[in-house]
Amino acid sequence: MTEAFFAPRFEVRLSGLRLAADLADQVTSLVVETDLDLAGTFALTVRNPDNTLLDSALLDLGKTVEIHLGYGADLKPAFLGEVTAIEPSFPQDGSPTIKVAGYDKSYKMRRSFPTPVSYKFTNDSLIAAKLAVTNGLVPVVDPTPGLEKQVDQAGESDMAFLKARARKRFFDVYVEWDRLHFQFPRPRTAAHVLQWGRNLSSFNPRISAAGLAGLQVVRSYNQELAQTIYGAALALDIDRNNLIERLGSSALDLIGSLVRQGVLEDQIDNPLDALAVAKALLQNLLDGMYEGTGSCVGLPDLTAGDYLEIRGVGKRFGGTFRVRKVAHRIDGSGFTTDFSISQAGNSSLMGLLRKQVTKEPPPDAPKTFSGVAVGTVTADREISDPPEPLLGRVKVKIPAISDEYVSSWAPCVRPMGGSGTGFYALPEEGEQVLVTFAGGDLNKPFVLGSMWNAKQLPPVRDIEGRNDKRVIKSRSGHTITFDDTKGAGKLVIEDSAGSAVTLNAVDGTTPDAGRLVIKDSTGSTVTMNAKDGSITIEAKQNLTIRAGGTLTLEAAGKQTAIVMDATQVKVT
Repeated sequence: MTEAFFAPRFEVRLSGLRLAADLADQVTSLVVETDLDLAGTFALTVRNPDNTLLDSALLDLGKTVEIHLGYGADLKPAFLGEVTAIEPSFPQDGSPTIKVAGYDKSYKMRRSFPTPVSYKFTNDSLIAAKLAVTNGLVPVVDPTPGLEKQVDQAGESDMAFLKARARKRFFDVYVEWDRLHFQFPRPRTAAHVLQWGRNLSSFNPRISAAGLAGLQVVRSYNQELAQTIYGAALALDIDRNNLIERLGSSALDLIGSLVRQGVLEDQIDNPLDALAVAKALLQNLLDGMYEGTGSCVGLPDLTAGDYLEIRGVGKRFGGTFRVRKVAHRIDGSGFTTDFSISQAGNSSLMGLLRKQVTKEPPPDAPKTFSGVAVGTVTADREISDPPEPLLGRVKVKIPAISDEYVSSWAPCVRPMGGSGTGFYALPEEGEQVLVTFAGGDLNKPFVLGSMWNAKQLPPVRDIEGRNDKRVIKSRSGHTITFDDTKGAGKLVIEDSAGSAVTLNAVDGTTPDAGRLVIKDSTGSTVTMNAKDGSITIEAKQNLTIRAGGTLTLEAAGKQTAIVMDATQVKVT
């Protein structure tokens, strides 16, 4: 498109009121910045020769600010926010000035930390729309599939929470004027065409394949279904012609040999999501190959997220790019616009450093694994690995990392453990466990505990919803059951064949209350009743009582007795 430029103009409104002409004439500079990763800002510097503005209510903190930029009568909305800072200057030489600065409408979303809240049966697009309305913004939201039973927001601002949700889907989250965008970035027609030597004043591009990958692999693990989730994307399938044009055909072999493993930190539930994440990651890397900064004559309607077409700099460095940061400046030199092209999250030096420190290790350093991972026990016989000491450890496989990798011997965390004492129960081979790594080092695993899943079900189900039973069950079926059912509490020790010892609580309300019952697998029982002091022996076959000495049977307060010894039987 052809740009027409006239005398640059601006219009500032405070709480809906246009800045008076005599005050607007005192403005020495106006800067408006928009950014996809940070809050948008404005800075207005005004001459204040008689200091009348120092205490003016016109510049109170919290005032709503609207800024329009353009040429002649054609003004475009450029900024909507509020005043957050006032900075006067009293120089030794020259007239005093006062600088008024502020943030866009995302400011409160970034700085306010609401009380913890849980969203029930919802998804990310519904949450984004709700938070937009709550913060007085118009939601511009892409739909997200499915519903989640519960999503918790605790100890974080609305913007930090939305950005965390957006990262899982590779969405953008930013505020433009009064609109909150929660969207997947998609190619659009370039808003402006800039040509070197005409309306493009300067351009400093850079192309690098240092962080690129030819194959992006995403692995995760669904704990409930006990399934490995896998997705992969090839760079040459996404942008082959563009890569050849910009990097040359000789670079394709290099790119094809670079493989990246991802995303272990985030939960991915199915292969379709894994493939989408792999493609989004790879596209983000492809976009990150092209970085640059530029300056041009003022473009009032250019904002972060728009696309620019750069011409006159060759095929390799020209083309259509998405700008992540835009800065408009009007001062004594005229109206200029600076823009920045970079990978997502890299529009500032701090963003670059933060990503380097927390996400991507240097090429000569190992990756660390924060948090926990789901593993499967592959071995629990330390004696098979001499001279390893027998300390009750296991080896585990982490499906989210690799199907082949098996850890070193991992200590198992237990409720108690001392010298020759403690609770001993090793996880079985094939059992699903939760693993963490000391200092994030994959070579130092610790097993925190075991979990059930769709393939390995718990020994009992809490169908009634009262959580009355605690059960310990061994591999062969021996069980210890603590039953806290109201009025029918009991402790049962039972072997796999059905023989059991049952201790019924004395304070129960059932007929068995207070009874200790010893039962074998045939049904023969010995019952001791703590309530009436009686003992009942029932044998399904013969009953034999043997005594190495005298056998005495007494009843009714010793008034009736049967005494048997080696020589006689005496009845009294």
